[in-house]
Amino acid sequence: MKTISIQWSTDDVVMTAEKMGFYLTDNEADKILDELLENHDPQLGINWDVIENYIQKYIDEKQN
Repeated sequence: MKTISIQWSTDDVVMTAEKMGFYLTDNEADKILDELLENHDPQLGINWDVIENYIQKYIDEKQN
């Protein structure tokens, strides 16, 4: 049986946030990765759009 694994890193989250105009610490990016792992829609998976949405959600909550 063959299996594959797709991995996302802290650097992926930090880089994506920077492209969106936000600065995140590694600790903040790790929190977003944890949130992604625990709450993503398994039918959709995790992709760049999903990561951007979680970053935006984190930024919005941080500003409130």
